[in-house]
Amino acid sequence: MTMKLLKAAERGDIAALELHLKNGDDIAYVQKSTGLNALITALNCGNEAAAQWLVEQGSPLDQVSLATGMTASAWAAFNGRTEMLQVLQQAGADLDKTGDGKGRTPYLIAVDHGAWAAVRWFWSAGVDLQRRDAQGRNAHDLLVCSGRDVPGDVLERVAGHAAAPPTGR
Repeated sequence: MTMKLLKAAERGDIAALELHLKNGDDIAYVQKSTGLNALITALNCGNEAAAQWLVEQGSPLDQVSLATGMTASAWAAFNGRTEMLQVLQQAGADLDKTGDGKGRTPYLIAVDHGAWAAVRWFWSAGVDLQRRDAQGRNAHDLLVCSGRDVPGDVLERVAGHAAAPPTGR
């Protein structure tokens, strides 16, 4: 029955999600073959209303997808969904948790994928802007290596964080 919960999240069908939970489905269910839960599925499919509803119902916020190594916050950052990042932060998600198999936090994922609105959102979110990934790269390193056309304000601010003394986190 829990696969139906994931299918409802995939469709963004809140009424079906509610029915499945009422009938005893586990909100923390993780599909073995993909490692996805309902919250990550809803975010991955762009169903923000369903994702927000799942957060309100107590979905695990920092669960890591076994297939991608990404958390819900990492998916929101990857897709530049600042509203969902705000919802996840307010619900208590760990926005500094390594968000993928490369040791990147959601902030570093946003930087690496050119999700500029999310990058800017993170600047005031209280996350560690100097974190490094598993290869020792910080946000500035990721920008320099990307070859992307980076907005001037992003490049300037990220370079400033790279040059600043460590925050001691």
